[in-house]
Amino acid sequence: MAVIRRPLARVLLFAAYVPLLVGCAGLTASQPRLSTEEVVRMSSGGVPDDEIIQRLKDSHTLLDLSWSRLATLREQGVPTRVLDYLEQSAREADRQRAIRDAGAAFPYPWGGGFYGWGPFHRWHH
Repeated sequence: MAVIRRPLARVLLFAAYVPLLVGCAGLTASQPRLSTEEVVRMSSGGVPDDEIIQRLKDSHTLLDLSWSRLATLREQGVPTRVLDYLEQSAREADRQRAIRDAGAAFPYPWGGGFYGWGPFHRWHH
C-alpha cells in the first residue's frame, strides 16, 4: 500500500505546484500607474512628449478626466499631445467596455441572433 501512495503523493504534489508555476510565469514587472500630478511634474520637468506617452502606455495608466480637468492640465503645462493621448485612451477604454458589455448581451460571435439566424444558419448557404 505504501508503494502506491508514494507515486500518488508525487503526482498530487506536482499537480498542486504546476498552477503556481504557470501563474508566476505570466507575471511581468510593470511600472506603477501614473497619477495626474506625476504627469504634470514630468511635463514641467522637461520630459519629452513621446517619453511621457510611452510611460503612460507602459504603466497601463488610464486617467478618465473631464474636459475641465483636461483644460486645467493644459494650463499647468501638460503638452497637447499628452492630453490627446489621455483623452483617446479613455475613449478607447469606453469602446472596449461597450464591446465587452454588448458581447454579454449578444453571445453569438458569428453575428447571428436569437432563433438561429445569421451567416452560420443551416439555410443561409
